Amino acid sequence: MQHQVSQCLLGANLTTEDQHSFFLEYWYDGSARSQSDWQQWLQHNQRLQVIARQAEWQTAAAANLAWQNTAFNAASNLRRHNLFA
Repeated sequence: MQHQVSQCLLGANLTTEDQHSFFLEYWYDGSARSQSDWQQWLQHNQRLQVIARQAEWQTAAAANLAWQNTAFNAASNLRRHNLFA
């Protein structure tokens, strides 16, 4: 637990006699956005793209789309569940 958020890392490493190494890691980051957060973010962006087709709303929609990029700064990981092999 860090700042009331769970984080977990599990990993395995195997090195063969021929010196080939294999790594497998899974990590969970509770501070990253959830699947439902990403779905809402995507739906909002799709609505903004529809609004942006209307000339009088293009500037406002563009500014809101730019603001939407703050989702990438929410945590060090984009997803809560991650796998590396």
